[in-house]
Parts: sequence; C-alpha cells; structure tokens
Amino acid sequence: TSKLSITSLLDDESSLGNGSDLSFCSKIDDAFGAKGAKPSHPNFEKPKTQNNAFIIKHYAGDVKYTVDGFRTKNADTTKDALKDLIQTSPNEFMAGLVVHYKQVQEDAVAQTQSSGLGLKSGNTVSAFFKNQLVRLMTEINRTTPHWIRCVKPHSAKKPKMFCGEEVMTQMRSAGVLETVRIRQQSFSIRLPFTEFLSGPAMLLLKKMPHHTTTVLAARAKTLAAEVD
Repeated sequence: TSKLSITSLLDDESSLGNGSDLSFCSKIDDAFGAKGAKPSHPNFEKPKTQNNAFIIKHYAGDVKYTVDGFRTKNADTTKDALKDLIQTSPNEFMAGLVVHYKQVQEDAVAQTQSSGLGLKSGNTVSAFFKNQLVRLMTEINRTTPHWIRCVKPHSAKKPKMFCGEEVMTQMRSAGVLETVRIRQQSFSIRLPFTEFLSGPAMLLLKKMPHHTTTVLAARAKTLAAEVD
C-alpha cells in the first residue's frame, strides 16, 4: 500500500493520458533497480535482454512479469449500468456481489484520495485489490485466525494416487519445509510457563499456582501429563 509500491506506480501510470506499459516498467526499474551507488532491492531483478519485463523474488520462487497490457488490465471497465442491473437481480447472491464490490470500491477511492494519489487511482483493479488486502489484514489483526493447510496429493482427480513431487512443491510454497527447518535449528515456538498454564489449567479445575519459574515448570509438566 506504499506510494512507491508497484501497484501504486501502476495506478499513477494508468492515470496519465500519455502513459505506456514500457514507461511503467521503466519507473519500476528506477524505483527498485540498481542506479549508481544505490543497490537493487533484494527481491527485485531486471532481465538484461528485456525492457518490458521485471522479476520479483517471491517467497516460493522467482516470477517474471511481462508488462504488456498492464495498464489496460488495470482499468476497471465494468460499466455502472451493468453493476446497477446486477444489483437488481432476484438472486440474493448475485445482488450481494455488487453491493460488496461498490462498498470496497468506495473505500478504495476514499483511501487513495486521503493518501494523495488522486481520484482516478481509486477506480483501478490494483486499488480495489489493495483495499481488499487492507480490509483482510485489519480483520486478521483483530481476530485469532487458525490456519488449515490443504495439500493436493495429485492433479489427476483420481482415487488412490499420490505424487510426491507435487506434494513437495505445495509444502515448499506454503512454507511448511521452512518451518520444519527452523524447528530443527531449535527455534521452536515455546510459550512461557505462565501463559501455557493459563489456558489448559481450567480443564483440571485447579487453581494455577503463583510461584517461581521452577515450580511453574514442574506444574506445567504435570498438567501436560494429566491432560494427555
């Protein structure tokens, strides 16, 4: 959501009448590439033989983006008349989609106006996406989410099949292997004894003692054994 982010640069370029995809790519290179004494961003790379592409080093791997058509795709070309028509649909699900879309779009316009990026950038696909991301992170930060990782055993949609290579790719992309590596290096998540006891202690209907760390450690081990 930064003013110098790639999506913000795309919004700025989309708002220019004489803007172009190549100009957008050049601005990305100026912002994140190596220029003189300024080093390149560690997660950015510019292909030497392509002036219309850039590479982002994502967590799961490097991805090369070709900017051809970025400005066109970034424009929200959905007509207001079509949105109004869908909103009058007797299907509650279809009508609800437009109501949600309009609310997020209004929030995006308000956010871009307050950030000084201009009104037009609020009507772009990237501005809509950024606002959805902000709303998602706000919701996550005020709740206690529980993550469930789903791994597909294969892509053939047939029973009793398992493809180890596909499973490993998914686990690597989801960060599972990295988590295992960190745990192997003894950087596991360890709760303080007081925090650990404050949760499951109520299951035994016993008052949690307020003593030294040694006593709490012994109590934690006993509690874990009894709950198990």
